[in-house]
Amino acid sequence: MSIRYIKDCPLLPISKGADSFRRYVFDSLQEVRDMTADWLQRYNHHRPHEALGRIPPVEYRVKLFPNLYF
Repeated sequence: MSIRYIKDCPLLPISKGADSFRRYVFDSLQEVRDMTADWLQRYNHHRPHEALGRIPPVEYRVKLFPNLYF
């Protein structure tokens, strides 16, 4: 997977020189699909969410609806 990183202008007030804005140039649509699927997996199964008591959404759903399967 070859992703080229392009940093926006560090002088923008919003970015304040940090990596606030990121753009990626993908080589194929499949690369975008793969990266999106990976991100969704991490976001829903591993990343703790503050609004859910610092647990991932899937874990929260299982606690709230233990008999609900997808």
